[in-house]
Parts: sequence; C-alpha cells; structure tokens
Amino acid sequence: MKKPQLHSLAARLLVASFIILPLFAFISGAMLDRAFQQNLRVSEAEKLRTQLYILLGASEWLDDNLWLPEQLAEPRFAAIDSGLYAWVTNNSGDILWQSPSSKLVNFDQTQTNPLLSTGREQFRDLKRNTEKYFYYHYDLIWETDGGSDIPLRYTLWQDKSSYLASLKRYRTLLWEWLGALTLFLLISLILIMRWGLAPLKKLAKDLQSIEAGQQDQLPGHYPDEIQPVTDSLNQLLKSERQQRDRYRNTLGDLAHSLKTPLAVVRGSLPQLQQQPELKQQLDEQVERMDSIVRHQLQRAVQHSQSNFAQDSIQVAPIAERLRNTLNKVYHDKDIECDINIADNTLFYGSAQDLMEVMGNLMENAYKYGNSKVQINSQIENQHLQIAIADNGQGIAPEQRQTILQRGQRADTATPGQGIGLAVAVDIISSYNGELSVDQAALGGALFTINLPLPS
Repeated sequence: MKKPQLHSLAARLLVASFIILPLFAFISGAMLDRAFQQNLRVSEAEKLRTQLYILLGASEWLDDNLWLPEQLAEPRFAAIDSGLYAWVTNNSGDILWQSPSSKLVNFDQTQTNPLLSTGREQFRDLKRNTEKYFYYHYDLIWETDGGSDIPLRYTLWQDKSSYLASLKRYRTLLWEWLGALTLFLLISLILIMRWGLAPLKKLAKDLQSIEAGQQDQLPGHYPDEIQPVTDSLNQLLKSERQQRDRYRNTLGDLAHSLKTPLAVVRGSLPQLQQQPELKQQLDEQVERMDSIVRHQLQRAVQHSQSNFAQDSIQVAPIAERLRNTLNKVYHDKDIECDINIADNTLFYGSAQDLMEVMGNLMENAYKYGNSKVQINSQIENQHLQIAIADNGQGIAPEQRQTILQRGQRADTATPGQGIGLAVAVDIISSYNGELSVDQAALGGALFTINLPLPS
C-alpha cells in the first residue's frame, strides 16, 4: 500500500517541527538534569569532606583512646537523628567514637570495605531499609606520642532528603521552563513560516489570475530565491503565447485556404443532378466541411475559450444527425447504432465543438466496431457524461493513454492520421472536461466524455 504523502510545505515543516522541537527539548532537559545531578552530588561530597576536616581538627589521642569534644563546630553532630552521623573505627571494626546524633542509628560496617587503606576515601549511595544516605569514609594512620601507628577510619552518613528536595525543585522548574520555551518556539515557528511562505501564496494567486485571463505574466518582485523561478515562468508563458499564436495563425491560414476548394466543389454539385443520392451525400459533407472551416476560422480569431458563447445545445439531435451520416458512409458494415440520450440532455458550449468531438468518437466506433455501437448519456455529480461504445476488438490497457496523443494510433493498418482523438481531447480540455478510455460491455472500446455543467 502506498504511504500517504504530505503535499503541503507548511504541513511538512509543522510535522517536522512538532517532532524535532519536543525531542530536542526532552534530550536537552535530560542532559541538563544529569549535569545538575552530578554537580549536586559533587557538592554533597564536598560538604561531607568539610565535615571530615572538622572531625579531624577536633580529634586527639589521649591515654590510648580517641577523644573528641561533645560540642563540635557542626551542631548537627550533637542532635539526635539530625540526618548527619559520624563514626570512627579501628582496623578491627571496633567503634572508637560516634557522634551523639548516631545513637539511634544502627551502624553496619559490613556495608563498607572493612580493610583500611591509608589515604583512601570513598563516596557513594547507601540504602538502609527505606532510608537513603550519602556514605563517605576516609582511612588514615594516626601517629601517637608514644610512636605507635593506629589505623583509623572516619565514616560519615548524611540522609538524602535535602538533596532529593533540591533535585525535585530543579526538575520542576526545568521542565516547566523547557515546556514553555518549546511552546514559544513552536508558535514563533508557525508565525515565521507563514511570513516566509507568503511569497509562495502570492505566486499561487498570481498564477490563478493568469489562468483566469486577468493578466498575462507574473507581476512584481519576489524574494531572491523565488525570482529566478518567476522569471523562468514568465519566459515560458511568453514562449507559450507565441507558440499559441503560431498555431492560431496556421489554423486560420489552413481554414482560409480550404474555403476556395470547397467553393469549387460546391459549385460543381449542380452537375450531379442525374445522381440525386450522391449529390445529397456530397452536399451534406461539403456543408459539414464548410461549417468546420467557418468554426475553425472563428476559433482562430478568439483569444481564449472564456470568450466562446455558452449556448445550451441538445445532445440527442446532434448524435442522431451524425448517426444518419455515418450510416451512409459505412453502409457496407450494416452497423446497428443505439442512441439512449434524453431529449432534455444539454451541452453548454459551441454546437460545432460538440459536433467535432462526437463526430470523431462515433466515426472511430463505426470504423473499428463489428456490428454494434451504443451511445448513452447521463448527468452525475453536476457533470454531463456521454459514453460511446462498440463491439470491436477494443484497445489494450497499455495503449489507452497513448492513442489520445496527437499522431498516435492503435491500428496502423486502417487509414488515418491519428489526430482525431487528440483534437477531441483538446476541445474537451478547453471546457475543463476529461476523455477516458476503457473496456466496453459490448467487448470493444468505451470512450467516456465527462464535462462539468455550469453551476
């Protein structure tokens, strides 16, 4: 299944922005949170190291015992369950001193490395039951006055409540500000995008004015990135107008050149009085050719289809008139042509255009059909649909678009120039309609004309 595509530049930019900006904000927030958390842990480690220095400065070795004063510079050591606790142990793990704040705390040395190593310090997290602490210890050798060396370990615990509270406050502010900043950036991007794409909207409006015939080129100046495109479009429009004028002049010259031979043929018709049936057929065809010439001359001097008179033409009489003519031309094939068109079915435009289109399509049906041709018409979704089908060999799917091009034919064995369908497509397109090719229920080709009705 083909994936849906976003055909709007604004939609693509918005989708990309609504994906990338929140993702960028989330990644930035995660990085800032991690950096703040690491800095906060370093700060906590420095605080415990400072408390260690306080304990070391107050420690003395008296009478083979470690002595520290009851009142230390840090008052939390003296308060029960203050959140800051300290112990001093020897190499055997015996507690030589503990702060008054730790009297109710169960010191478990198995949570730490029992072997002392001089100058080693450690800082890490510690969890006891549901309580969370920062753990810090420092090992040293105490030299006594008697000359003996005593290994000691200073251990400090500090609960993480203040740390977690600070981290929570920071995270709340961080995500609030990042969310507000992301929203601000998205709104700013939408406004910038609308401002930046405004020249493209102006370009589209100018192109619509050209299509409506209100102007013949793109006016004004555009941004430097768009100006080369508009200059190229103006050059293309100029070339297209020149080519269209050449086609119109050629068409006018051709139609004008045919007027004289037609006049000669028409002047010779009275000489066929002895053959009235042949004279009638020739007279009808000459009349049709003359009508076509006059119509093409009229089209040659028109500037656009919008200037054509939008007459309401009954479709059924034209189809019947063409059937009568084609029955005479292809009388040897004995084609049965059924016309199912309601009398109130109307075509809004030039009768000669309708005659040209239906004539080309019906002639193809007579030419390539075996014995039967059907012409149906209906109104659907404010569109006039005329379907012309035959029971011939039909058209291969890979050729159904090719034959609508000028000079292309599905059957090269049959005489013709391959321009009839292209002319029909050109006329139908001038009415903003479409011509489609399909397989008919009769077995042959099905040509469907789809023309919008005026609202």
